[in-house]
Amino acid sequence: MKHAERGMTLVEVLAALAIGSLVMATIYLALGTAIRARLLVESTVHNQQHGRLVIQWIADRLRQAGYAVSPASTIPRCRDAIVAEDGALTPTATRLYFNTDLDGAGVGNPTQTIGFGLGTEIVGGTSVNVVQELVTNCVSGAMERVASITDPTSVAIASLTFEYYDSSGVVIVNPTTPDDIRSIRMVRVTMVERAAAGALGSREQTWTVLVNLRNPDPRTL
Repeated sequence: MKHAERGMTLVEVLAALAIGSLVMATIYLALGTAIRARLLVESTVHNQQHGRLVIQWIADRLRQAGYAVSPASTIPRCRDAIVAEDGALTPTATRLYFNTDLDGAGVGNPTQTIGFGLGTEIVGGTSVNVVQELVTNCVSGAMERVASITDPTSVAIASLTFEYYDSSGVVIVNPTTPDDIRSIRMVRVTMVERAAAGALGSREQTWTVLVNLRNPDPRTL
């Protein structure tokens, strides 16, 4: 005698669905965690690469301060390694201007005044802090060229600061007089940048470098 085949009851169906939902939820959570972790790693790596390149760029430029600079220049801002005779460009904790010969043309050709400081760019309707490099040739009537050296689409600069030292390593606080500025032989550059990290928000990293000025005070040559 044949017995009728028994199907799943409603309770069994609901139980199976509940177990399946729990399994899917576990997989979803694990996948979400993995994706967030990957975003964080990628953001951190990008932040590290970006920060390293920017701080190295500033340091490489600054080391050349004073090269081919003539104290006899007819333009006051161009007479010193670090600008000392133009009140609008003297060094502060957040801004630095110096002179060098970027193109290596040597004495007799225009040197350049180079500045670094914070500026802003608009990205998606939002103002984002960037590090700007400002370059002006040491000739009468030269126009200042401004370029951002950080990428505002992926990082925002929280701060860019400068600290000044004499040849003995003593901090020069608020160098305002030409003599104070001409005694600067080392500059510590510190940059804090903030990079996006997906759903985890943003990640900050601090970069710092102590730069020794390679060239002597042009007035001693």
